[in-house]
Amino acid sequence: MIVKISKLTGWVLLLSIISAGAQEKAALPTNSSPQRVEYKSGQVWRTYLGATITILAVEDLSKVGKVVHIRVDNIPVESCGGVDLTTAIPHIALTEKMMQKSAYALEKDNVDLPDSY
Repeated sequence: MIVKISKLTGWVLLLSIISAGAQEKAALPTNSSPQRVEYKSGQVWRTYLGATITILAVEDLSKVGKVVHIRVDNIPVESCGGVDLTTAIPHIALTEKMMQKSAYALEKDNVDLPDSY
């Protein structure tokens, strides 16, 4: 039960970060056109809300397109009483399109990846 709640909390936090990022991106002036980005393993991106996304791997699937495997750190959470909320998600796979909506600025280009991946 605790594991299910923890996973649900992680999904809710990730979706809220992506949603907030998409809203902020929509607020940008219309003359700022998005650039095509090539995601590569080892890149670290920062989202609009300050979370960091480390790209673990990129794969091309015929039915879905490019899938980006990421680790999310520094998820901004406010105090929730005495409840511990996760501030990191060790692995999640997103489509390239979803990544383009959430990642904002490339911070590092070639970091060492965790051995567990």
